[in-house]
Amino acid sequence: MKKYLATIRDCAKALLDYSNYVVDFLQAAGLSSTVLKPFNPKKLVEQSIEKATPAAQHKGLRLVSNIHYEMPDIVVGDSYRLQAILDQLISNSIQFTEQGTIVITVNLFPARSFEDANDFTNNTQIQDDRKRILQLMVHDTGIGIPREKQQYICEEFVKLNSTLQCKGVGLGLMFVRQLIHEMHGKITLSSEEGKTTTVECKVPVKLPLIHGIIADI
Repeated sequence: MKKYLATIRDCAKALLDYSNYVVDFLQAAGLSSTVLKPFNPKKLVEQSIEKATPAAQHKGLRLVSNIHYEMPDIVVGDSYRLQAILDQLISNSIQFTEQGTIVITVNLFPARSFEDANDFTNNTQIQDDRKRILQLMVHDTGIGIPREKQQYICEEFVKLNSTLQCKGVGLGLMFVRQLIHEMHGKITLSSEEGKTTTVECKVPVKLPLIHGIIADI
């Protein structure tokens, strides 16, 4: 009986999480254009981790941030979408990881020197010396994704296998992919079934006109 009650509880929580996900997605889809404003990348990561910590602690998981030591205090980009992306990726990792660590890595590269810079050069929004590529990576030690599913994992309503049906609608990467697309970015996935998954997002941002013009955001 306890086992069945636990299953019902887990499914109810998954349904609530999915409902929230749908609401968030519809709200994001209602935005006709990106909203560029100054924000602090470090604080953005801290806020996502703070929100996810109770769920991670409940499962005995560790959340670790790895932010490049030269990360500026201020960049200009769509912090709303970036926050939603990071929240969703961390939530996915917690949902599909039973033990171990979830690592959030953040880097910032000059677009002209980044190995994939050519993928972004046609975006007129970043054609100046202030252009940068913000790299967000979320790595977990969860169940991984079967190779044959990886090409479909960004599509809506894909489940990994029948044992996960009550846990939602897959990794929610369709939601992330949509937001990345709206910001003219890229998303890539690498995974080894039963071991690890790493999702990498690369999004164009800018440095502010006057570095440090905003003291505290």
